[in-house]
Amino acid sequence: VAWLLATSGLRWWRAIAAQPRALWMLAGSSVAIAFNWGLYIWAINAGHVIEASLGYFINPLLSVLLGVLVLKERLQRIQW
Repeated sequence: VAWLLATSGLRWWRAIAAQPRALWMLAGSSVAIAFNWGLYIWAINAGHVIEASLGYFINPLLSVLLGVLVLKERLQRIQW
C-alpha cells in the first residue's frame, strides 16, 4: 500500500472506491489471503511441514483444473 501511495498517490483508491463491487472483492480476497498465510504459518509451527508444502505445490494445479472444468477455460497445447 505504501508503494502504491508513493508511486501513484490515491488514484488507485479512488478508482476502487467508486466501484463498490470491486471494493468488496478486494476486501474478500484480502481476508482469504490473510487466512491462507495464517493457516500456512500455523501448519509450519505445528510440525506439518510436508503437508503444508504439498498443499502449496498442488494448489496451482487444482486452480487450473477448476478453471478448465468450472469456468470452461481453454488451455493451449503447450499449457497441458
